[in-house]
Parts: sequence; structure tokens; C-alpha cells
Amino acid sequence: MEERQRLVEQILDINCQMGQLMSTKRASGWLALNLTMSQLKVLFLLYEGETTMGQLAKGLGVTLSTVTGIVDHLVAEELVARHESPLDRRQVVGCLTEKGHQLIERLYAAGQTMMANMLERLTLKELQTVARALGVLYYAASAEQQALEQKDRQSSSARSFLPKS
Repeated sequence: MEERQRLVEQILDINCQMGQLMSTKRASGWLALNLTMSQLKVLFLLYEGETTMGQLAKGLGVTLSTVTGIVDHLVAEELVARHESPLDRRQVVGCLTEKGHQLIERLYAAGQTMMANMLERLTLKELQTVARALGVLYYAASAEQQALEQKDRQSSSARSFLPKS
């Protein structure tokens, strides 16, 4: 096996092990939530900003009626609010309420606290190594995100030239 492939597999294996270690510690906070995975996904999508129901459906890969049911529950829990789009009254837009925003912030904060506790165990040299490595990974993730966005734009542009049936 080539060295590059061996290292990639080693990193992926360690990442999986880290995920398992961290999930056992944070599971209690997540398990205490009375939300389905789809409901959590909607909350995280809305954390990025208000979104139409159609965009949520597309993001989740479900129908508009399915996402409406998911959002109905989140509205009843006072985690999400809905309103008409100011640009197009036919569209319904969802956004996090203060309660929904606080919930996502708590989940992120719990992860940050766990990471900070782990980093406290490292020496200065180890921290420098981790900082450099995460910087490199962030750069790669940014490049991948840009490539995906460009691919989406090209795909949308290509579809606009197709004849309408």
C-alpha cells in the first residue's frame, strides 16, 4: 500500500475513534433532546439563516409536505417560527426562535467545552502541531466547499439551457 493511502486510512480510523470517544461523552446532552434526526437537521439548517420550506425540503431530500410536518412540530415546540417571504408572499420562510437558537448554541458550546478539555492535556508543542494541522484541514475543506458550489452553479446553468417540456 502506498504511503499516502496508508496515512489517509490511519487518519480516517483515528477520526472515527475520536468520534466514538466524543459521542459517548456528549450523548447525554443529545439524548435528552426530544427531537428526531430530521428535526435536528432542520434546526441546524436554520441556524445558518432563515430559509424557505422548499429550500429546507431540498436540503433534506424530502418532499415539501414532509418538511412541513417536521417544521410543524418545531413550531409547536417554539424552536422555529414561520412567516411569509417579503419577496414572494407565496413562499413560507422558517427561522429559529430565540429558544431554537439557544438550543443550537448549547449543543455547539458542549462540543467546544469537550474539545477545550482535551486540548488542555496537550503540551505547547502538541498544541502547535494540532493548530497547524487544523489550519491545513480548514484550507482543504474551504477548497472542497468552493468546488462543490462551482459544480452546483454549473449544473444549474446547464439546466437553464435545457428545453422546457
